[in-house]
Amino acid sequence: MNIAFISTMEGSPWGGSEELWSRAARHLLEAGWEVHANVKYWPTPAPAIEALAAVGIQVAFRRLDRYKKLQSLLHRLGGGGYVPPVHLASRRWLERVRPAAVVISQGANFDEWSLFFAEECHRLARPYAILTQANSLLWMPSDALVAPVTRMFTQAARAYFVSEGNRQLLEKQIGQPLGNAEVIFNPFNVDAEARPPWPDTDCPLRLGCVARMEPSAKGQDILLETLALPKWRAREVRVTLAGTGPWEGGLRRYAEQLGLASVHFAGFVSDMATFWREHHALVLPSRHEGMPLALIEAMLCGRPAIVTDVPGNAELLEDGVTGFIARAPDVVSLDEALERAYDRRATWRAMGERAAEMIRHRLPSDPAQVFADKLREIFA
Repeated sequence: MNIAFISTMEGSPWGGSEELWSRAARHLLEAGWEVHANVKYWPTPAPAIEALAAVGIQVAFRRLDRYKKLQSLLHRLGGGGYVPPVHLASRRWLERVRPAAVVISQGANFDEWSLFFAEECHRLARPYAILTQANSLLWMPSDALVAPVTRMFTQAARAYFVSEGNRQLLEKQIGQPLGNAEVIFNPFNVDAEARPPWPDTDCPLRLGCVARMEPSAKGQDILLETLALPKWRAREVRVTLAGTGPWEGGLRRYAEQLGLASVHFAGFVSDMATFWREHHALVLPSRHEGMPLALIEAMLCGRPAIVTDVPGNAELLEDGVTGFIARAPDVVSLDEALERAYDRRATWRAMGERAAEMIRHRLPSDPAQVFADKLREIFA
């Protein structure tokens, strides 16, 4: 069986959204499938992409170069009309590989590459599945875009979402229900039985904000502005921002501008179980989400969470029981949720234990294997 995984993420070489498709690809490779992958080219490729190639997955990179420009010109002069160079190369890659099935892992739920590859699969009569990793209340397709977006999702063999909220939001965006939709879990980067001990001391309270440095999505600026309020400056609360990204420098400058001595930038953290040994709770002020790996990992590690009520973010939490939910991604709402959490800080350890019990009850031990099995079922 020949299958192709296409990642349409364009913002960075790697992210949490890439874990599910890449791990499922490995599982299918181990099961004897021929596996291809198509990703954006970066001058320094992500180590995880190099690892996929090392185990035998055939990786193709979308990039603009002189050869592709020449091919596009020849295609136009030959009467084929103008096709952007990288689009034409991607079309020819798909024609050459001729996969029996395609999985499109979306960087956004109706980005340019998702629409392009869905149309190409339809043209070549290749069945495909859509994997939606993020959605936003701020995204709404224009009237001109609704028809192709609707077609992309309805023509898919299956439309997978990593949260129920994102599925419902997509149905709102296209104005109709999706009969082929299914909600699945993202994988995680801690041991399924990880149970790091509670920090040695509860003073100061140490919160971890684990997310890529992208305030338009993850809302770190909201957190910094909240911590700049006089009452939070006066309290023994410390916050670690764990993650990297193109906006890290800007966030560091903003924290300096606000004079926040309570904030520490930790960069990329590979060992989350060790990280949670030193932190009491997760704070995630997202403006939009899919289903955050950081939230799943914090709960597995027995930590409560303070999150914003955006689709996907609050589905795993029970407010006041396993965490605290801010009504909206803004300073007033986050301050209110943090205040409620601070008032009940003596119960955080017990809340974390309940969070760990609840997430283990809901979460499969290997979500990527579950996803791979579903792909085998619909495509084999």
